[in-house]
Amino acid sequence: MHLYAGEDDGFTLSRALKQQGGETNQLLEIDLKRGESHNMLNDVGTYSGLLCAVMHDKVDAFIAGPNCRTRSVLRHYPKENAPRPIRARHGAEYGFSDLSPAEQRQLDEDDVLMWRFIFLWMVATYLRQAREVKSL
Repeated sequence: MHLYAGEDDGFTLSRALKQQGGETNQLLEIDLKRGESHNMLNDVGTYSGLLCAVMHDKVDAFIAGPNCRTRSVLRHYPKENAPRPIRARHGAEYGFSDLSPAEQRQLDEDDVLMWRFIFLWMVATYLRQAREVKSL
């Protein structure tokens, strides 16, 4: 499971695996940039389906990272027409105090997405421990 994988037409994990001769038939990549059906903010659909897959021990591993739109280090480098930083380390991890409503919404959504990944991983990990499933 690769959450927040980016657009399908870029250099994706799936593409890298193929180039290295690896199997990709069991890799699932999820990102809203691939279509509304990938929207992890909806309680029904992708997120609930992934939760069911985790509950039925169908996910062997997770790969994910924070969404770049609010956490990217690139926001902190000046570039024409680039979005400004809306959070920073050392005290502004949850956002700056002068955010617009749109920036606050992005920040809140990205925090929910990160927590959803963490929750899926926790459920998968603890269920496997409870079922005494041996790691790969």
